[in-house]
Amino acid sequence: MGTLTKLQYLYLEENDLSGTIPAELSGLSALVYLSLNDNRLNGTIPPQLSELPHLASVYLYSNRLTGTIPRALCSMTGVTDLDLELNALSGPVPSEIGGMTSLQLLSLHSNRLNGSIPAQLGQLAHLSFLDLSFNRLTGTIPVALGSLTKLTSLDLSSNAIRGSIPPEMGKMYSLESLTMVRMRLNGSLPSELGKLISLQTLDLYSNELTGTIPASVGDMSSLTGLYLYNNRLNGTLPPQLFSSLHLTTLFLDNNRLSGELPPAVGYALLMEIFTIDYNRLRGSLPVEMKLMLELFEFSAAFNELTGGIDVFGEEVFLFLTELNLQHNNFTGTLGALLTPYLKQLQLQGNAFHGPLQFHLPLLETLDVSDNAFSGCLPWNNVSFALQYVNFSANVFTCSNSAEFVARANSSLVGVDVSNNRVRSPVGDLFRRMTQLETLSLANNAWSGAVADVVDPTTQSGVTSLDLSQNLLVGSLPTEWFAAFVNLTCLVVVGNCVTGTIPTSVCEARNLTTLVLDGMGSNAACAARQRTALSPWSRDIYTLTTTDASLPACVFSRLPALQTLHLSGLGLYGSLPAVATLPASLAYLSLAHNRLTGDVPHAFLRHDAWAEFDVSFNRLRGTLVAWNASDASVRLLVNRLSGSVPAAYDYLASVDMLTGNLFACALADPQLPPDDPAAASYICGANHVELLLAVAAACFAAAAVVGAAVHVAWYEWFAWTDFAPATALLTQPTLLFSRGPPAVAGDVTDDAGLWALDQWLRTTLALTAATVLVLLPVYGALTATFGSVAPQYLWAASAVYLTGVAPAAALIGLWMPLVGLVTWQFCVLRAAATPPAAPAAPTAATLPATADPIAGDGSKWRQMAPTARLAAYVVASGAAVLAINGGYVYAWNQQVPAALLALLTLALSCFKLASNALLCRASWFKPHRQSGADLAAQAAAEDARTHVLTGLLCFNNVVVPLLTEALVDTDCFLYATLQPAPSVVSDVALRVCRLVFNPRLDSTEKTLPRTLLACATRVSRLAFQPPFLYNFSCSAALVTNFAGVFALRFVLSGVVLLVAQWAALRFVTAAEERADGRWPLVLAAARRLERSHWALLRRIRSAIDTRGRDGGADVSVQLLAALAAPAGDGEAQWRPFIDPRRFAASFVVDLLVLLTFGVLFPPLALLVGWSLAAQLLDARWALVELQRLATSATSREAALAAFVSAVDADMRRAVSWSVAPLPGVVALTVAFWAFAVFDTLGDAAGVVAAGAGVAALTAAAVLVWLLLHLQHSLLPPLPSPLSPAAVAPPPSKAAPEAAAFEVTNPLRHGSVELPSL
Repeated sequence: MGTLTKLQYLYLEENDLSGTIPAELSGLSALVYLSLNDNRLNGTIPPQLSELPHLASVYLYSNRLTGTIPRALCSMTGVTDLDLELNALSGPVPSEIGGMTSLQLLSLHSNRLNGSIPAQLGQLAHLSFLDLSFNRLTGTIPVALGSLTKLTSLDLSSNAIRGSIPPEMGKMYSLESLTMVRMRLNGSLPSELGKLISLQTLDLYSNELTGTIPASVGDMSSLTGLYLYNNRLNGTLPPQLFSSLHLTTLFLDNNRLSGELPPAVGYALLMEIFTIDYNRLRGSLPVEMKLMLELFEFSAAFNELTGGIDVFGEEVFLFLTELNLQHNNFTGTLGALLTPYLKQLQLQGNAFHGPLQFHLPLLETLDVSDNAFSGCLPWNNVSFALQYVNFSANVFTCSNSAEFVARANSSLVGVDVSNNRVRSPVGDLFRRMTQLETLSLANNAWSGAVADVVDPTTQSGVTSLDLSQNLLVGSLPTEWFAAFVNLTCLVVVGNCVTGTIPTSVCEARNLTTLVLDGMGSNAACAARQRTALSPWSRDIYTLTTTDASLPACVFSRLPALQTLHLSGLGLYGSLPAVATLPASLAYLSLAHNRLTGDVPHAFLRHDAWAEFDVSFNRLRGTLVAWNASDASVRLLVNRLSGSVPAAYDYLASVDMLTGNLFACALADPQLPPDDPAAASYICGANHVELLLAVAAACFAAAAVVGAAVHVAWYEWFAWTDFAPATALLTQPTLLFSRGPPAVAGDVTDDAGLWALDQWLRTTLALTAATVLVLLPVYGALTATFGSVAPQYLWAASAVYLTGVAPAAALIGLWMPLVGLVTWQFCVLRAAATPPAAPAAPTAATLPATADPIAGDGSKWRQMAPTARLAAYVVASGAAVLAINGGYVYAWNQQVPAALLALLTLALSCFKLASNALLCRASWFKPHRQSGADLAAQAAAEDARTHVLTGLLCFNNVVVPLLTEALVDTDCFLYATLQPAPSVVSDVALRVCRLVFNPRLDSTEKTLPRTLLACATRVSRLAFQPPFLYNFSCSAALVTNFAGVFALRFVLSGVVLLVAQWAALRFVTAAEERADGRWPLVLAAARRLERSHWALLRRIRSAIDTRGRDGGADVSVQLLAALAAPAGDGEAQWRPFIDPRRFAASFVVDLLVLLTFGVLFPPLALLVGWSLAAQLLDARWALVELQRLATSATSREAALAAFVSAVDADMRRAVSWSVAPLPGVVALTVAFWAFAVFDTLGDAAGVVAAGAGVAALTAAAVLVWLLLHLQHSLLPPLPSPLSPAAVAPPPSKAAPEAAAFEVTNPLRHGSVELPSL
């Protein structure tokens, strides 16, 4: 080809040529025109082209040329057109290009040129077209470009050029198109641009221009299009802007313009497109806009415009096709819009109100969401051309669809009527929309069957359905998922939908979003379900809306699935053990269900998670490492255990500790630091280990104290020559002998001591059975049927068991305990007949004192005793309820561990103090009066004692159970006092609609006017979770209150006992010294020591006085020690052991042992120790009293009478402790039944729990019948002991031989009661 020396024009464009440009072209000496564009030529531009002397036009664009622009080409002074665009040229624009003096067209756009724009371009005096766009040029715009007076088109777009626009550009008088978009230009628009009177298009959008729009822009008389959007322009709109008679297109959106639209806007008579979105304009639309007759697109969205839009209510905008006024402050009603050609109307985000009426026959898109339109949905005004309609977020209350339903079909593709107040049946309204693709009915009250919403036979194009928060009933149609082959999104949150999740859901292979959270949890539906449920229905406890397992196919057969929400459905079963999950699955929520089993490793190692929520289930087992580091993880309220892998420590959004039993070290917990419960979490393993350690320490201390007490009592009794007590201490097997106990001299053979020994046997037997039998059995059952991993074998408690088998085992283990208590009730009832009141002391005259509840004239004192007692009981119960409820509430609020320990200690002290205050309250003390009916007084005392016992049982056992059940979130809080907090989740929904192209400028004239805009909208969905009982209430009860009772019995059975023993020793030593030292300490010790030991000390002191004085009469001293004044001047015996307090405290502690102690054996050790200490203390005191009464140095009638009164009190104590036993057994059985119900792990276990209660009750009744039959064959127990049976004092030589004789059939063997 190089030999064609006469060739002048070479046209080879669009021939798919490849290879390089041959250098031989330089031989075409006559060549004038070279066109090789639109090929696949590569390589560099041969510099030999500069050797063509006549070459005037070079077109090499749209190839694959690389390298730099040869500097040799710049020497071709005859070239007029140089077009190298759309290649891969690199390097700078050579400065020598200024030597191409004849150049008229230079196009270098869409290459990889870098460096700055050479100022030598200003030397091209004949240049008329310059395009350097879409390169990598930097620097600033050279001022020299202002000398290009013949330039008609300049495009520097999409470069990295900075700086301001040079004012010298105003000298480019011939410029018709100036395009400098998507750059980094800053500064203000120079007013000199107004001199460009030939300029037709000014494109400066997407820069960083500031300042105001100069008024000189109005001098551009030829301007037709002005594009200034996406800058930072401020100030007001100059009226001169609209003075150009040729202005047709004006884009000013996304700036910071303020003020009002000037009336001069009406001067732009030829304006076609006017957009001013995303500014700060205020005021109303000027009426002068009516002069813009050619307007077919007006957009003023996201401003602060006010007033109405009546300007569009007249038939003047005949060509207006798009009106966008969204997100302003427009108000008023929407009258008839007389714009017959309107195709797109967007009025969302304003304050329009009233009914919505319009008749726009060509309307294609309508969006009036987020206003206050009311009345009925205007279906009758919907045109046949309408494709997308959005009526959401208004106050529509009904659906006017009669005329619409009468049509054969509709062109509607997308419909959104969400967030209204529509209360209408769906009927076949939406089934008539045969072209329907997306439908949103969320947050209304649409009623009817869910299957009637859409028709799978005629609407196969459905892609998205959002039916959340309505009153739709029925079940999900199975045919939907097979018919809607393009279905991508289905949301049915918060309806009245019941039934199962059809397995056909896995046929929707394009499904990306499936959200069925609480699809039957709407409050209206739940209310109807609650009233319709029978007492034995399983749903009365679960209120679930589905009765199905989790469909496993959703994790294997839906490859496009991204979001799966199936929370609050009551699904049972386990997570499928799949090998891998769909790679697209990122959002999973299965919370508030009944899922069991382990969490499969595939779920924990899936690295695409953004959200993983399986909280509020019954998942168990341990965790493995977590892979998705940026995910939100919620595992709370399950039954997970083991250690927490270190990978969870790096999660920023994690909630997994609450409600699980993870193991960790106290010194270094290594828990996820961002977990809400990380600061207050009590490690699962160490929590139980700590309790066991505390219990072991307490019993070690108790053993030491017991040994010390044993030695102390032995020395004391030996010092007082009391052989029977030492025999009891050295021979503890006497307590377990058959029949009444007997020690040396038979001095303890009376019914009171025998009853104490019976109770002691029962206490020790119950404690031994609980610790030696239940503890290992619980451990074995926990390892097999436990809700935690086997490494928690030592967490041996009935509350950690699940299943029918362990429930049956528990019932079988607990039946002997019920029988034991019932046996003891029958044994002691014969010896529990209360005697008549003993004679009052008469040998002393004591001053009278006021009755503690006698009237003083006040209204309170004048109330009847029964009313005062009832008021006191109510006030006390309310206070205890409030304090225990506050403690449970604090536990649920996950307060810090230190504060929780202090609250536990405080509640323990409160229980101990409140019990003591109740026992000492004047309402429960006896108030005997001379001359009164002794039987009535005894009946009143019995009633008060039973009320006291019942109140103590209520405060100590019933109140914790009630507060836990009503206040704890693990129990029935959300089914009684308050609804469960709504479960809120953000779900990404894809929304599409037809819109006009808002960016049609001079560079994009080939784009279509109408676009289908699809975007992902994050929708916040909420549903009221149904009350799903998680069968962990008994576990929460033991967890929350075991520490409280443990501390309470440590205080009462160890600390207080040691303190009282120390006080007794201190007072005894102080009285022996009689030196008056430490008076305050002595006073405190006197208040702390027990009353019976203080009386014994005073009695022994009086007897010792006789021994030192040689037989002096001590009657007056004994009466002063034993008698107390009464209100009417008659003396009464001082209480030795308060029978009411003794009986009530014993019954309460026994109830705690049978309830909390049986469920949690470590606690039973502390309770058993406390009960044994209480019984042994009373027994030792009675034995010492009888020893003093029968000693050779006393033999006083007053002391004998006091002993008779004490014996009567002990008989009353036996009576008052035996009488409540049926109630104790009933309450115990109910408590155990609740634990069995939790152990069964399903609401269907109500029947099984009832059977367990029946079995336990039958055991108690059987034992009672057997013993009642045995006792009916025995003679009745004789009357209680009396002082008349006291024998003459024995001789000093043989004090034990002539002991204090009593007529006691128990001792003489005439009657032998059954015993353990």
